[in-house]
Amino acid sequence: MGSNHQDYTFSHDTHPYTRSFPKLFDCCEPDFFVCYMPDQQRGIINMIQLKQRDQHRMIKEMTEEEYFQCHLMLTEWMFQQLDHITRRTGRLTKCIRLSDAAGMHYRQMEKQQKIRESKAAKHMEFAYPQLLSCLFIANAPTWVNIFFALLKPFVPKSLLEKVRLISPHKHTKDLERILEFCSRDHLATRYGGNLQEWPPRAMVSK
Repeated sequence: MGSNHQDYTFSHDTHPYTRSFPKLFDCCEPDFFVCYMPDQQRGIINMIQLKQRDQHRMIKEMTEEEYFQCHLMLTEWMFQQLDHITRRTGRLTKCIRLSDAAGMHYRQMEKQQKIRESKAAKHMEFAYPQLLSCLFIANAPTWVNIFFALLKPFVPKSLLEKVRLISPHKHTKDLERILEFCSRDHLATRYGGNLQEWPPRAMVSK
């Protein structure tokens, strides 16, 4: 799979919005976020380790506009990659997002940050309606369901329809859902796949 990987980095010279990324990364642990395209005939896999983000610090050190800039830059970058694949293959290509909530404690959650994220997601869903194929939330503690229910009014219905709560190591059907979008060889072992390298050589990572 090595030949299928490409390495990308954002430069401050590319766009002024990229100056907001260091602030975001300072609020997170290494490898909290991995975005990679193991198979250039298919889409992008976007993985986030939710417990590795300090949401309270994000509220203190990032403005809503700075967070939005990061979100927009990454979304536009993914859109351009996927649009290139779509034009080359003639097949509409989308990304999947896998947010791993394993080990999260409710005290790590910051309601204001989740509202920010929901607002940004709502804007991106409107601007890039064909970008996201499915959002998997893996290994979520029971309390996450309650918190998620409180945020539903802030999330567009079209996005909610793409959300799937899964536990791929416990339920074979959940693993099969992920494998609809990527091969087992391109899925990390922590989710039932064969990929032992972590983080994988990524297009974007922190």
